[in-house]
Amino acid sequence: MRGNREAVFIGVDSDMRLPSFIGPACRSKVAEIVLVVMPVSFFTPVVGAQEAKGPGGFEFTGQDAGEGSRKAPVGRTKPPLPLEQAAARKLVRDTYAADFAAKSAARQKSLAALLLDQAYGERDQITRFVLLSEAVTAFAKGGDISAAFSTIGKISRSWIVDVFELKRSALQAFSPSKKPDFYEQEVTGEAYLDLIDTAIEKDRFKEAVAVSD
Repeated sequence: MRGNREAVFIGVDSDMRLPSFIGPACRSKVAEIVLVVMPVSFFTPVVGAQEAKGPGGFEFTGQDAGEGSRKAPVGRTKPPLPLEQAAARKLVRDTYAADFAAKSAARQKSLAALLLDQAYGERDQITRFVLLSEAVTAFAKGGDISAAFSTIGKISRSWIVDVFELKRSALQAFSPSKKPDFYEQEVTGEAYLDLIDTAIEKDRFKEAVAVSD
């Protein structure tokens, strides 16, 4: 992916706005985004322009291509309509009301595993989509961001979705341990790198820089 692009060095502040518990080792990994690999054409020198400029005095000129601007891979369909999702979500939440009400990380992870298991045998595609989506959130709230991202992968293999936004939402919902160990810090750092890579793959360079800023 990165080998096909010309390197542009971006002066990102080393004290990035990542979760405070991420230690120096993980921060140094994310700091590799200082060497974000983008096409040079993404930046255009601007003289006397009033618009907001990116690092190094360059104005962003690239297109933030969304999922909808690309040809849909064979075998994937559009996600259910919002009203369809709302109806299915109400049914799912009513069915597992006690589990959704539980706030502990352990209960949230148990709920996520339950929803994921139900999704495997679900024939109705609207309900299956909602089950997987709710599982992503439950995994994130339960502190298992790796499982949340893995579930997003399952969603993206069947539906045309904005993977970057799903991952960003999962990280926003992510609830880490009060005293995360080195492994959790490492996994969380890798999740942010994954999010940045996802943005770069879709040529969404502004968002890639924003995540690391």
